[in-house]
Amino acid sequence: MNVLSPHISFAALVDFAEDRLPTTQLAESHAHMNSCERCAARLTRLQHTLNLMRSDRMEDAPPHVVRQARQVFRTRRATNTTTGAVADALAVVARRVAALLTFDSREMSPAYGVRSGQPAPVRQLLFSFAEYDLDLRITQRGELWCISGQVLGQCAGGKAELRGATDTVETILNDLCEFTLPPVVTGEYSLKLRLGEVEAEVPQLKLES
Repeated sequence: MNVLSPHISFAALVDFAEDRLPTTQLAESHAHMNSCERCAARLTRLQHTLNLMRSDRMEDAPPHVVRQARQVFRTRRATNTTTGAVADALAVVARRVAALLTFDSREMSPAYGVRSGQPAPVRQLLFSFAEYDLDLRITQRGELWCISGQVLGQCAGGKAELRGATDTVETILNDLCEFTLPPVVTGEYSLKLRLGEVEAEVPQLKLES
């Protein structure tokens, strides 16, 4: 946990899952997750991923194949200026990350009907990507959907873009790294966040009742 976020950092969760936390931090983390569904859910997903990695029995590529692949790229980089441009493009792509869903309020509670005249419930989604966390809120207003959110972490501003089959809207993050997108119609969208050299994507964001 840190001053920028009330939650346990991803690095600390990894140490927790692999039994590397000091005794004092371990007790503090246990106490925090007993009252924080978001961190407890992140830990469960992380432990599942680590178990899959430990049980992976796929064979690595033979050393001579790895050496040959490396040599191909070294040769092209040294002899072809076009390859330099490709390498730069690949470097940009490498900074693109997929946002990992760690919490969805719709999955944590039963969906009850909303009485006429009452405000529609707000759906909360939490994502992790790179060194950031994303707190996303979705609200239905009539036939339209409103999306707002805040990036948690060492954020220095950026841009949010929501792209669908018919609509594309975008906005700038404010000084607190908060954003509110223009309302959109029901459908499936992808949400992209551009924060300096990091571009994160939520590829399948379904807005539906």
